[in-house]
Amino acid sequence: MYRLCTLSKAIALSCGFFASTSASSQIFLSEYVEGSGQNKALELFNPTPDSIDLANYQIKIYYNGNTSPKTIIPLSGQLPSKSTYVLVHKHQDTSETLKSLAQKETHLGFNGDDAIVLVKGNSVVDSLGVVGEDPGKSWTEGRINTKDQTLRRRSIESGNTDLHDAISLEAEWTSSAKNDFSDLGKHLGSENVSTGNQGGQPTTPTIPVGSQVCGEEATLISAIQGEESNSPLNNQHVTIEAIVTADFKAGLKGYFVQEEQTDQDENAQTSEGLFVYDENNLADFSVGELVRIQGTVKEAFGKTQLTNISYASACDTGYSVTPATVTLPVSDISDWEAHEGMLVQFNQNLNVAQNYFLGVYGELILSSERLYKSTHVYRPGTEQEKALALKNSRSKIFLDDGSSKKNPEFVRYPTGGLTYQNTLRAGDKVTSLIGVVDYSFNQYRIQPTEEPNFVHSNIRPEKPELSGEGDMRVASFNVLNYFNGDGNGSGFPTARGAKKYSDFVRQRNKTINAIIGMEADIVGLMEIENDGFGTESAIQDLLNGLNNKAVAESLNIEYAYVKPNNAERIGSDAIAVGMIYNTRTVKELGQAVTISEAPFDGKNRQPLIQTFEYIASKEKMTIVVNHFKSKRCSSASGANADQGDGQGCWNPVRKAAAQYLAGNLGTGMTGVPTENVIVLGDLNAYAKEDPVVAFEDAGYINLPFQAHGYKNYSYIFDGESGSLDHLLGSASVAEKVISVVDWHINADEPAILDYSTRFKTQVQAETMYSVGPFRASDHDPVVVELKLSQSVKNPKGSQSEGNDTKDTQSDNDKSFHDDTSKNENSDHVSPNDKKNTQEGKKETQDLEGSFFYVFVILYHLIFS
Repeated sequence: MYRLCTLSKAIALSCGFFASTSASSQIFLSEYVEGSGQNKALELFNPTPDSIDLANYQIKIYYNGNTSPKTIIPLSGQLPSKSTYVLVHKHQDTSETLKSLAQKETHLGFNGDDAIVLVKGNSVVDSLGVVGEDPGKSWTEGRINTKDQTLRRRSIESGNTDLHDAISLEAEWTSSAKNDFSDLGKHLGSENVSTGNQGGQPTTPTIPVGSQVCGEEATLISAIQGEESNSPLNNQHVTIEAIVTADFKAGLKGYFVQEEQTDQDENAQTSEGLFVYDENNLADFSVGELVRIQGTVKEAFGKTQLTNISYASACDTGYSVTPATVTLPVSDISDWEAHEGMLVQFNQNLNVAQNYFLGVYGELILSSERLYKSTHVYRPGTEQEKALALKNSRSKIFLDDGSSKKNPEFVRYPTGGLTYQNTLRAGDKVTSLIGVVDYSFNQYRIQPTEEPNFVHSNIRPEKPELSGEGDMRVASFNVLNYFNGDGNGSGFPTARGAKKYSDFVRQRNKTINAIIGMEADIVGLMEIENDGFGTESAIQDLLNGLNNKAVAESLNIEYAYVKPNNAERIGSDAIAVGMIYNTRTVKELGQAVTISEAPFDGKNRQPLIQTFEYIASKEKMTIVVNHFKSKRCSSASGANADQGDGQGCWNPVRKAAAQYLAGNLGTGMTGVPTENVIVLGDLNAYAKEDPVVAFEDAGYINLPFQAHGYKNYSYIFDGESGSLDHLLGSASVAEKVISVVDWHINADEPAILDYSTRFKTQVQAETMYSVGPFRASDHDPVVVELKLSQSVKNPKGSQSEGNDTKDTQSDNDKSFHDDTSKNENSDHVSPNDKKNTQEGKKETQDLEGSFFYVFVILYHLIFS
């Protein structure tokens, strides 16, 4: 697969993928309509220079995860070059609209969970979905899914011929609303593409008029660009004379030109730069040449450019252009339009805001500073939140790599090329950036004309930056679909995790090292395979790896997992929450429970709740592990639809889960009442959104936020940081906090450094990987350190500000804790034994609890 066209997507040859098509080139699925009722349609596109006979082609539909097709649709007729072929359901609801576009009316009874395969004879030509996999209601990736949407294929070289390969929706498709047929029959919306029923060919461009003599009258670039986003001269043939500022023929099949200073119109609303799409490589210009070009003005998905070049010649050399200075944040997004195609420079250090697509498209999001999600800082819908969201949008710009290639073998950034050792983290800096302003994929971006200078200012934290003076650590960790196949090295690809066993081994190593590195006594897990608790289960596999490493490295660790009473699985979702703990430092009390009733009977994953005793101090702590419904909008409607307040879809479902737990945790659900409660996990809500605030309204304290303010984060999306992963403590827990951090091993790292070898060369599979914890997941773990042997006031901000917290226990206390923590004979008591032990100590514990409760009240009266 190749990266999407970044330039003239309005022209069938715009990326040059098919300029010299091999004999093996084929048609592919170019549009997919999954509308209401029977509004179903498929579009095929012929990218080759030749007409293709469809007699040997078939559409096969595999329903509900079946491995055999239930519907087979034979095709016929000729599909002309650069043309489309549209199939619609014969019982579609909007018959006149779809029928007018169709070459074939047939039975297209597919839904969002059905796989569609295009074959020629016995060979797979293209596919959408995964044969043999039932994804539930749809395949979903990001904001794109195969249910109730119209999907349009981006420009590609060939179809997906692996029926069992994971679907790449965001990389290969764009989406629009249900029942949107506006582009059906016009692949990529190009005026040069004719539908198969028309039988036409791309129109031959009219030869531009005007003098080819240098120095004669020419159309000014400012007149072509105009003051609006679209050119007032769109589709007109013009002659320009301008200076070449950037040569991207190798990567983008064109070059940028800019008007001479003497011919600029001095209007700040009109750009003086333009991209020339020279698909036929008519000219070989160098930067600094004054050139004269004739061609057609075209709008290519929002970018004004000159194309269909009929004449191009150099007039003179030795010219230069002074870059315009731009600064983030811009006053308005439209400011970029006034610089489209122009050479610009930044006289400020820029922040790497996001690197998620660095390995896929070679691009970064840069910002004026680290940006934080508006709903992580302010309550949704407030004027402050809206203002911050707007400012964030004005504070970002994409940095591209001057190429349209997808999954490049050499990832250009940072300097020297990306590897696991030479990483580029969010928070690193870019200095002295110079380039031209480009527009593609609905984003303004900089195509650099000089190599950017990167400064590694966000150094990898080898360990969680905690004080080390506490007794007990509790952590939350999303393990990114930890699926171990059948537990014996087979069963791959898995539904949501690794696609092959060797990849799982790579994932396993990173996950184990990340958990060991936390040095946590209790770890709440999210996204672990929901395959029970047997010897071949994912959670048992993880325990085996952790404990084997602990033995090999002589660590004082022996992990066990928490199992709710008589539960074979926790809920019915493919993934579940889990909880593991170090039996040498803590032990279970009472009986672990989960909740299957509303609001945990469908969208939210069922929580896991258990009470522990810290062996050294005998203090009790109840831990609640959660994974709330995601913000994805598949099938959301009514109040659960996106309300435009920044909280995404399914917010009421998440809020209901938080309210339920906040109202019931104080009842001693495990059979062991305690005021010490920690609620942790992936709540899929930022710090000021309703679910988190619901806990706070019930008296729980957001521990990372209390320590660091809004500058704590565990996740990065769209170049903005924030916390989806939380640690909320009851008031009594908050008093025991020594330090709390998000361990930034994942969110800041490029996604290509993860375990997967998909879309990587053999060299990349080696250079982009290490068994170390960095990019073990896409979420950062959150770790809190508690002082249990005596209650202390939380040193707010102590970790981030470097305040000394080492005087919170005496040397004797510390020695006692150290000796106890090294006791390898700590008992792992069974639930029945725990119950007997608990009853035997009930009077003593009740008395101790009463004194403790009085102490807490007096403490608050005196010091609060």
